[in-house]
Amino acid sequence: PTKDGLNNVGFPSGVAGVPAEIMESLTGLVVERKAVRPDSGGAGKFRGGCGQFTTFADRSGQTWSMSGMYDRLKFAAQGLLGGGPGAAGTLVLSDGRQANPKELLFHPTSTRVDTALPGGGGYGKSLKDEYRRLYGAHVYFSGRGEMIPNDKSYCELDPTVKDKYGIPVLRFHWQWTDYEYNQVRHMQQTFRSLVEQMGGQVFDKMPEQSKGYGIATGGSIIHELGTTRMGTDVSRSVLDANCRAHDVKNLFVTDGGPFVSQADKNPTWTILALSMRTSEYIAQEMKRRAL
Repeated sequence: PTKDGLNNVGFPSGVAGVPAEIMESLTGLVVERKAVRPDSGGAGKFRGGCGQFTTFADRSGQTWSMSGMYDRLKFAAQGLLGGGPGAAGTLVLSDGRQANPKELLFHPTSTRVDTALPGGGGYGKSLKDEYRRLYGAHVYFSGRGEMIPNDKSYCELDPTVKDKYGIPVLRFHWQWTDYEYNQVRHMQQTFRSLVEQMGGQVFDKMPEQSKGYGIATGGSIIHELGTTRMGTDVSRSVLDANCRAHDVKNLFVTDGGPFVSQADKNPTWTILALSMRTSEYIAQEMKRRAL
């Protein structure tokens, strides 16, 4: 196709093309309205042809019959290669009933019949897709990286605050280091370079060093791990290789606490694997009556 579909073509009957004058001279009907049905063609690179509005009225004073012989009342014409469907047709009687156009219908005197011939389906991508293509696209980057343990990030028993049972609550300390800040700076530079290499335009300004190059607030990514990390050095770790506390032999930690670092990606599967491994160790130790 190289252009939009033809209007007022009620394929396959061609009923829309019958001149009103011929119909009026051969029958007792008068054609009160005959007009293009706006927006009834399906959207697309090439729009489907529009249907037609027609209103028939009786002037004979007698009972009259009509068979429209057109289709697409229940199922609209579908588009092709991404084009939208056309509008379905209607045949409405004076009392508001929707009739079957292929049925021979008998009407009392002074009855009017309103028809709306269906529209054709569109061809090719819709106009909305063209808008999106011409408007362009936005790309958003979100960087993730590893945070390593540091002496400024730890928890301790609060010296003053206690819970309702009188037990001291945990107090957490948190601080980024140059290790994380340098990662974020490198991410920002890399993302901007990628966009420019693709021919795009970067709209956001490079975050300043005083603002941490745009690093997120600690805790906002909800993948926090560690604190009760595992290790062999009792002075630098809380748990052993089986996630058992160095100081309390029947205490095991099987959540994200044993992690020695946060390598960014979702930790759930590793947590599950460590939990299964620790569970197997507990079962073995109970069989040996070591717990």
